[in-house]
Formats: sequence, C-alpha cells, structure tokens
Amino acid sequence: MLKMVLSAVASTLLVLAPACAQSPGAASPEPTPSAASAQSPSPSPMGSPTASLPASASGTPTPPLQAVPPAEAASTTARADASPPSAGPQLAPGAVKLSVAQGSSATYLVNEQLAGVDFPSDAIGTTDRVTGAIVFGSDGGIISSQSKLAVDLRGLRSDDSRRDRYIQQNMLRTASYPMAELNPIGVFGLAWPLPTAGTATFQLSGDFTVRGVTKLLTWEVTATFSDAQVSGTATTSFTFADFGMSAPRVFVVLSVQETIRLRVQFILSIAESA
Repeated sequence: MLKMVLSAVASTLLVLAPACAQSPGAASPEPTPSAASAQSPSPSPMGSPTASLPASASGTPTPPLQAVPPAEAASTTARADASPPSAGPQLAPGAVKLSVAQGSSATYLVNEQLAGVDFPSDAIGTTDRVTGAIVFGSDGGIISSQSKLAVDLRGLRSDDSRRDRYIQQNMLRTASYPMAELNPIGVFGLAWPLPTAGTATFQLSGDFTVRGVTKLLTWEVTATFSDAQVSGTATTSFTFADFGMSAPRVFVVLSVQETIRLRVQFILSIAESA
C-alpha cells in the first residue's frame, strides 16, 4: 500500500514541474548559441564577406569598392581644385614696372640748434631698407593698385644713437608703426614712352603714410634714364603736425624747425610686359 502512495506522489510532481518552470514569475533561461550560429557573421549591406571575390581579367580577385567618407571626399576635391599660389598681378600689355634695386636709400633732414654750438645744423638719418615698385600703364599713367614704395623706419641711423632711440621710440613709434609707405597715384611732366637716355625732372604725387596717418604729398624728382634702369633723387617736405608728431624737446637741443625734409636716392630696374 505504501508503495502505491509514493508512486502516486512522484507522478504528481512530474506533472507539476514543467508548469512551474514556465510560470510568469520565473526567468526564462538564455538560449545557448550553437557552434554554428556563433561562427556565422551578421549580413553586410555590401554582401556576405565570405562570398568569393569576383576575378579580374587576369584572374586575380578584385577587392570590393570602399566608400570614401563625405568629409574626406570633400577635402580631396578641394585639394584637386586648389590653384597654385599666385605670383602677383601680371603686367598688362604695354605696361612698364620700375622696381627698387639695391643701392637705394631714404633720408630725413631736420634743422636743429644744439646747446653749445654757435650755428644750426641738420640732423640727418638714413636707411637703405627701401622696397617696392611703380607700375606704369600703356598710356603712361601710374597703376596705383600695383604701385607701392616702403621704407623700414627701424633702420634709420644718424650720427647719434641717442637721437635714433628718441626718434624711433617717441616720435615715429616704430614698435607699432615700423613702415612708412608711399602709394603713387600720379606723375606730371614725364615723357612717355620713358626715355632711354638723358636726364629729366618731373613731379610725382602719392599718399604718404607715417604712424598710421596718411597725407597726399608731391615729390620733386630728378632722374637719369638708360635702357635697363632709372636712377636719381626725389624730395619732399612736411611738418611734424601734418602727421600728428611734436618736435623733439630734449635738453641738448635748443630748437628744432617744424619742417621735415625727405630725400630718396633711388635706383629702379625696368621690366616691360611682353
């Protein structure tokens, strides 16, 4: 009789066990991937990576095409479309360019009366740091957009280093305004085409900039011409006040005239357009 009861209980447990394992509160066990499914890659948009590569005409497998990222593609296109650096504006037909050559210089002259000296004299400072060019069009007029002459004021030297420091630090303020620039805009009394020999006098006008202030100045020019170059002297003058400056006030200088004279000794090489 006892055996019959135990057998009935065991049968009941076997029936209830699957139902308890699948009840809502019980966690379902994670399926265990088979070896075959673990080794199978997920599908690729470009096709299965295990597929055979198509063969080229020579029989060598051809690798699949790879997409270029948009940013890299744009950069590649920009590099391909980029133009080489410009060498500067080209001369128009019939134009002539006069470029500053070695041996040119710029000089200031200011009349001063020094303490202990019986007569006034000129304070003179000079620099050879002159660069630039003047371009004439086929009609003999100056092409202002392509013409500029510049003087590096930091190179000015006189016979007194104390004067040089004072002028650069207190008057010209070369730490902030190192360059004086002339933008030529007109020439008067100069024959065209340019002479290839002899000497001529004429006037040159242009916007002159010093210490951030620009004024229209006229220069008196005397030039000697040859086939390859033009050389000579250009002079002009202005006052300290014209460019917002004050005359020097130091104990060794009794007085300084208000007028500053500029003199440029120039050598210009000639280049003509083809």
